[in-house]
Amino acid sequence: MLNRLGFAIFYLCIIIFASLAARRTDEIVTPLLITNTANEKVQYFIPQRIELRSVPLEPDLRLPTFHGTPRFGAMIVRADRDSIVSLAVDETPDGARKIFIDRNNDENLANDGDGSWDVRRENFLEVSSPVLVSFSSDYRAPLAFSFYRFDQSLPNAVFYYRDYFASGGLYTGDQRYDIMLLDDNADGRLSDLQNTALVVDANQDEKLDTAPGSAEMFGAREPFRLGDESYVLREVSEDSRLARFAVSAVKATPKVRLEAGSPAPEFSMTDFSARPLMLSDYRGRVVLLYFWATWCKPCIAELLSLSMLYRNLGASQENHDSGGDFEIIGVSLDQDREALKRFVESEQLPWPQLFDGGGWHNQIAQQYRVTSLPRTFLLDEKGVIRFVDVRASELREAVARLIETRIANLATPP
Repeated sequence: MLNRLGFAIFYLCIIIFASLAARRTDEIVTPLLITNTANEKVQYFIPQRIELRSVPLEPDLRLPTFHGTPRFGAMIVRADRDSIVSLAVDETPDGARKIFIDRNNDENLANDGDGSWDVRRENFLEVSSPVLVSFSSDYRAPLAFSFYRFDQSLPNAVFYYRDYFASGGLYTGDQRYDIMLLDDNADGRLSDLQNTALVVDANQDEKLDTAPGSAEMFGAREPFRLGDESYVLREVSEDSRLARFAVSAVKATPKVRLEAGSPAPEFSMTDFSARPLMLSDYRGRVVLLYFWATWCKPCIAELLSLSMLYRNLGASQENHDSGGDFEIIGVSLDQDREALKRFVESEQLPWPQLFDGGGWHNQIAQQYRVTSLPRTFLLDEKGVIRFVDVRASELREAVARLIETRIANLATPP
């Protein structure tokens, strides 16, 4: 009986060892390095808000000498000890403005500098600062944050966002791909994959495209394609020094690149007149795809200049099927069809409008990975993206240049 028991235990150990070994061979472990220069490399941030109050959140917080009536706030960085990082805003009626941040996280605002802001303009103040963060009982490291404030329009708040990222190299066979991990909610926890973004240099051009919606930007839980295989990020260690990747059971489709020089993805949808519209129907014309909404103030502010541009450069068009050099296709992220129709009619917007009521989940907006408004893609007569998010006078010049190229191509014999 002992022999049988011993054999069973031995067999169980073999199974456990084999499963662990399989996991190790299945995993790709990537060392990570924290760098405090995200603002130089990352093209977006998600602001976090700190509400100011009359008393500190940390009762034993030591204070500097204040010259006005201070107000206090705190951000929560990580979920273990020393997770509360306090700050105080000191402002006087004569215009003096200070912010004291517990940079070394020792519950003492009196030993963290003189409280100066780096940038000071009317109604806007900003400062960048490293904060010492505890990742474990034996590992502490500084993470950089940017703090800003609208002292007149939003006097009871301070905003902040991350100015750090983690980077490393993901090896698949003999191929290396640069990666970057971004802590979108700025809580110091890259291990929280729900609030972490992953950037992968999928085309190995040694440039990480950190623009929102780029072909190299992924949610941390999202499978991604490298070569013929799909991968997924399994976990990031609590101290943010290791990432573990694995082959994904879900096969990912490579993301279409939406940048200058890339073909614009085809789409079809009916416009307000119930007329079917396909992007390829406009081949031979310069086309501006304009993603917007009636609730988007920057979008509304651009409509006058867009209308003038359309009437000037698209003036030869008697209707949208008769040709011409230039067309605008509006893609509305509104959800109320009748309200949108009334707005388009009142503003006399002459270009076609596409609408499916999906808001941010609009079919075409999803296809073009639209995450902010307004969003524009300017296409040449062959349907190739030439400019992304070009604005105002630069838009007029870009359209005119593409029209000139179109006319020159028409005049050149094949």
